[in-house]
Amino acid sequence: MSIQKTSLQLILCTFLAAGCVHTKFKSKDVAILPLPENISAGIKYAQKPITSIERVYQGNTNYHIRCFELVVPVAVSGSNKTIALDCYTPPRDKPLAVILIFPISGGGYFLEESFAKYFYRNGYAAIIVHRESAADRDPKTGHEINLMIRQSVLDNKRVVDWIETRPEYDARRIGALGTSMGSFKATFLIAVDTRVKAAVLGLTGGNIPYLLAYSKEGAWHHRGLTRRREAYLSEHHLTKEQFRQLLEKEVVWDPKAVAPSVDPEKVLLIIGLCDTVVPTRTGRELRRLMHTPETLFVVSGHYTAYLYLPRIKSQALHFFNKRLQQN
Repeated sequence: MSIQKTSLQLILCTFLAAGCVHTKFKSKDVAILPLPENISAGIKYAQKPITSIERVYQGNTNYHIRCFELVVPVAVSGSNKTIALDCYTPPRDKPLAVILIFPISGGGYFLEESFAKYFYRNGYAAIIVHRESAADRDPKTGHEINLMIRQSVLDNKRVVDWIETRPEYDARRIGALGTSMGSFKATFLIAVDTRVKAAVLGLTGGNIPYLLAYSKEGAWHHRGLTRRREAYLSEHHLTKEQFRQLLEKEVVWDPKAVAPSVDPEKVLLIIGLCDTVVPTRTGRELRRLMHTPETLFVVSGHYTAYLYLPRIKSQALHFFNKRLQQN
């Protein structure tokens, strides 16, 4: 039985290894462009002391976890909101390199917790930045998409501000990891904030208008994005292509807009070659605009990429070790 089990594991490992293509970034002179003026202007703010409230962690764990809520302003209203953070911080006698982890668009935080624990075991601090409330992440128009993304970028910059005030973290060694929708946040952060030295962008893409028009997220059970889009198209008598063209005119806060401003040496992309949720073509477009950074292509769809999680974790750790000079 043990021989059969070992053989099965070897076959599975061989299959998964064969389903990956890893390309390195080839050092070359690239023209890293300045941020678009509207985005550059939109991320400016007066840096003020941040109020943080510590909460008691509710779960049972062998990891040292502290939970905080940061009180930050809402750009358009002048009111305040909170950003929830789960901070996995290994006990050390010196400041630690820290990885910000941005989550997928919905559900629990199983995937993000898995990454946080993995980095923790390898000597990194990891901070899961909780997603916005359901109401705040359901924009109806291009204008609302711009407002949502801009606020998200400002929020995440303030998380970096907070890290700089914490003695347990080494603010000179900050990385970011995002998966799916979280990868869009990590893309913006690595583009707009020079304090972030490395980013792993998982199952990523650019071109939000195309993604919203053609993503098949929720298609099997007619839920999620697919259901919301079909209701909108029916109400406004639009085709998918007309919807894309409309958004193309309105959405300016798009990962593809900041991609040419990203140093490709700071980035590892993970692209699913059969992805229909974040369509593969949007990942390839982002890669081209970023001057072809290091990339791990996996032969999978969006959800079946989970089969490659051990390889993705290992590759992400190797990349962060190299970029953040972790011993």
